[in-house]
Amino acid sequence: MYYVPKNVKSRFEIVPGIGIPELFVIVIAAGLGIGISFLLYLVTSSVFSFIFAVFIAAIGVFIAKPHPVTGKNAISMLKDVQAYKMKQKRYYYRYGSGRK
Repeated sequence: MYYVPKNVKSRFEIVPGIGIPELFVIVIAAGLGIGISFLLYLVTSSVFSFIFAVFIAAIGVFIAKPHPVTGKNAISMLKDVQAYKMKQKRYYYRYGSGRK
């Protein structure tokens, strides 16, 4: 009998919890934040507009990083909620004269 340790990861992770797909989302969010902050800098000429880029990148990390207990990130949780709302549900009650 062979024992497989529990801490073996099934995918490559750069930082614990962040792999290639999560890094892709973070890079897209950081690029979007840098672009928006550059446009704000052109309009306002304030260096503080680049704080906006850090804020957007932090939101990207929040969206992409999976929860340590459930292993799901915010995007997959939203997909699960949408799938649950679209699923047919069964309600156990009666209308009309069958009620007591």
